[in-house]
Amino acid sequence: MQGTLLLGLTLAAFTAVMLGGLRILFFQLSKLQIPPGVDQPGRYRLAPENKPPAQYEDCLTAAIHFMRNSEDYAVDPTRIITAGDSAGAYLAAIVTQTLSMSKGRGFFLKATVSEAYRLAPEHKPPAQYEDCLTAAIHFMRKPEDYGVDPTRIITAGDSAGAYLAATVTQTLSMFVASFILLVLGTIQFEISNTEIPPGMDQPIKLRIIHGFLVGSAVLGKILERMGLCSQLNFVRCIRYGKKPGMDPKLFVKDLNFETVPVRVYQPRASSSGQRRGIVFFHGGGWVFGDLDSHEKLCRYIARESESVVASVEYRLAPEHKYPAQFDDCLTAAIHFMRNTEDYGVDPTRIIIAGDSAGGHLAALVSQAVVSRPGLPKPRAQVLIYPFVQGLDFNLPSYLQNCKVPLLFRERVPFFALLCLNGDVSVLEDVLEGTHIPTDIKLKYKKWLSLDNIPEEFKVRGYKPQLFIECKKEVYEQVKEICEPTFSPLLAEDAIFCQLPESFILTCEYDVLRDDGLLYKKRLEDSGVQVTWYHVEDGFHGVISMFDNGILSFPAGKKALDKIINFLRGL
Repeated sequence: MQGTLLLGLTLAAFTAVMLGGLRILFFQLSKLQIPPGVDQPGRYRLAPENKPPAQYEDCLTAAIHFMRNSEDYAVDPTRIITAGDSAGAYLAAIVTQTLSMSKGRGFFLKATVSEAYRLAPEHKPPAQYEDCLTAAIHFMRKPEDYGVDPTRIITAGDSAGAYLAATVTQTLSMFVASFILLVLGTIQFEISNTEIPPGMDQPIKLRIIHGFLVGSAVLGKILERMGLCSQLNFVRCIRYGKKPGMDPKLFVKDLNFETVPVRVYQPRASSSGQRRGIVFFHGGGWVFGDLDSHEKLCRYIARESESVVASVEYRLAPEHKYPAQFDDCLTAAIHFMRNTEDYGVDPTRIIIAGDSAGGHLAALVSQAVVSRPGLPKPRAQVLIYPFVQGLDFNLPSYLQNCKVPLLFRERVPFFALLCLNGDVSVLEDVLEGTHIPTDIKLKYKKWLSLDNIPEEFKVRGYKPQLFIECKKEVYEQVKEICEPTFSPLLAEDAIFCQLPESFILTCEYDVLRDDGLLYKKRLEDSGVQVTWYHVEDGFHGVISMFDNGILSFPAGKKALDKIINFLRGL
């Protein structure tokens, strides 16, 4: 019974979400009007001064104008004839075809779009097809912007344009069959390859969300193999949220801190003094995410904590290798700390924050600025399920939650390698632990020891791993993952003892749970005050689901409010 219910809910959710994602069209709006002097018969623009389809456009425009205003000429609208001689007969024929296709759908030009696609020979195929398909999908996704019925959209073109229109139509038609297979395959994958522990919050919702992410990745791979777009760009497009409208309680500005794009959220309400300032780094495995993906989260933090939030859009991997991500975050943080007066921020109350990969960057930036002369010391750091070390991917949480959405065990080193050098060929070796030489294991053993993880977190299905010899060639390829510049847990004691008061959030059903626990222990051993909140029924990414419509998670909202309470106390 539960399996049937899950299948039905997942199929319904996929149908609603994915069909919306497949409505796409690629033509620029062309507001055609009858040129001065054009009457019946059409005095269209002539070649060679005017290249096709100028002639067709003029004739079609004139014909539609005449048909829409037949009463001005005492003409029966049911007895209108198109005619022409020689080249005019050709134009009459294609105008008639166009008007016939729009029969029963209103006039074609009520929503005609003309695509200015890239031209040969400057741009080789399939550039023309890609442009037309992209425009078609865009148009189909937002027909309401143009007052168009989404069930009555037509693709059309003349000459080479007719070929492109036919190809685009075939592609969009194939999506329907592919979509059905995709949904069925995703449901099968979701049921057979994921594990939802009994204590998790809202398990069916989690399966639906994870199924959508898996389905979008599969569809992206299909499109990539068809030569239409890269899987990475497609998944990024699907994942990025729609920016909400104006917030009555916030001023929202897009700025640049040096060369780094930043979105600043400032409360509209007057304040008796300077506010807290929060520099926020988004998550997404260093590969996904932008200002829009964390818009709701940053607005909520700014509004509810009455703080100024600067959300940073750092460069993403694999296009930009590490340390580009860290460099951008550090640049933005330093700029904000040096210009607090521009935003009404108290320089003694600056907080560095981030979630997941953003939590990793927040930890590194906090370490970088605490000892830098000429900068105010951060008041606190907020690390939301952070990644802090790349030495051991066999900690209890990695093995207990290896197949728990939304972050599988193998995804963590996969994203880390993609960020560092783009080469994931040694992924299996890194998962096994053969990338760490014995001397490095011994050097950092006291900080990675399982003794630093409370016993209650080692009960659920955990078996310690056997010792594995290092492969030198693997270490040489990924040795940057073992450096404190990428793994903040490995920083020296002299750095840790300077770090500010910290808030660390972990989730029970998250592979990164033990990273957070180890970092918490290291901070406490260094004399740093730590506020720790553990989401007992939470999973990786739950914070971002605090306000996700019918797919919201109460655990995410509760955890986010814990963060707000911590911030209010600073």
